[in-house]
Amino acid sequence: MMKAALYVSGRIVVGDSHLDAYRKLSQSEKDGHLVSGFFDNCTEEFVSDMEKDHFYNKEMFLVRHGKSQNPDDPDPDISDTGICQVEQLVTQLSDGNLGDVVGITSPLLRCLKTADILSKYLGIRFQIVPEVMETPAFLAEYDVFKVRNRSRQFPQFDWPTSKEWHVVHETPCDFVERVKETLQHLPTKSIVVTHYGYICNMVKLALCEKKAELLVEQGIPPASVTYINRQDVRCLGRTHAEIHQDRPETSH
Repeated sequence: MMKAALYVSGRIVVGDSHLDAYRKLSQSEKDGHLVSGFFDNCTEEFVSDMEKDHFYNKEMFLVRHGKSQNPDDPDPDISDTGICQVEQLVTQLSDGNLGDVVGITSPLLRCLKTADILSKYLGIRFQIVPEVMETPAFLAEYDVFKVRNRSRQFPQFDWPTSKEWHVVHETPCDFVERVKETLQHLPTKSIVVTHYGYICNMVKLALCEKKAELLVEQGIPPASVTYINRQDVRCLGRTHAEIHQDRPETSH
């Protein structure tokens, strides 16, 4: 349920009305920059009249998996280069405060391998969430893609089922709706190992389209972290030259 809220000095103040929220501010906050909007305590979404002021009160580390071994394989492993990329990524992530982060990963192999490396080096326990899986672009309307359940290969992860997943064709609109629903249910602080298109849409929904476009222009290379903390977004990746050598693996 949306309630009147003010965003000021890095915190959200909720009230029965905007006047009620204003009365809860300190004098220094009242003299500062105020953003008026509404806050949903369940989804942690802050909505304002200005798109640039929209955000979720969440901290997210969105990790794109390491470079794939065979881009023509619908569920490829990561290459030796991809392994090195993820191991280098560990250094950047280890500088952050990951003590209370919730680990989430797509069940596709390239993400599982990436999460496995992060788990070993950073001590993060990952749970398998099929909702953060990207739909293969090659699927026609009545095609079904079977995703193998690798719970025996990766027993250190939390698996919701021992069965395989059956992925069907998904329209771009349906895909965006799935990303939005997942975003709304993410914990306050999470690290999500997922795919290029998923990250692009997550930024667009979590913040605004303009910030998402800027991020895509800068590049989201394999084994990079797109970091979102309220209104802030940045990509922790590799060099500019390396970014433009990599291409996304799907059309989403």
